[in-house]
Amino acid sequence: MTTYLLLLRGINVSGANIVKMADFRAFLAALGFKRVETYIQSGNAVFSSSDSAEQAGRRVADAFPARFGFLPKMMLIPAGEFASAVEGNPFSDPNIDPARLHLGFLADEPAEAAAALLALKPSGSAEYRIKGRVIYLTTPDGIGNSQFASLIEKTLKVPVTFRNWRTVLALQAMAGLPERADPLANKN
Repeated sequence: MTTYLLLLRGINVSGANIVKMADFRAFLAALGFKRVETYIQSGNAVFSSSDSAEQAGRRVADAFPARFGFLPKMMLIPAGEFASAVEGNPFSDPNIDPARLHLGFLADEPAEAAAALLALKPSGSAEYRIKGRVIYLTTPDGIGNSQFASLIEKTLKVPVTFRNWRTVLALQAMAGLPERADPLANKN
């Protein structure tokens, strides 16, 4: 059995694309996934399956529209890959607000030319690093106020979904992954 983290994008926003987490858990359990848990209303789930990531992702994508009436963008991440993303966090300043540090999970590794183009974009107070299929982003003024954050997916031409550091650590715990020494642990 492999543990997976399923991250949905664009649900429960401004009254659109509503997915109640109890319904989402029941949906995933009905697909045969085990140990299904969800975290907050923004579409975060952890489950176990004997399926490959491709098989599990296809099963969810094939059944989701019939149950919920739409198909959101989603990232299915094996727990080991998620743990590596957490461990790879290049931002270790304990003064970073964990609500302002985000991990963006990319559907694919961006092309070098696209990553180089992103480096030319004005980032304001935001800082970022790309490592494989993860973009680490700090937004001191908030992700909703960051014009740079809104350019990332368009520039990289790769779907991305972001989670703040607090959510990342909560998902890490739900997945039963070993906790890393958190440089931001002193923040509330």
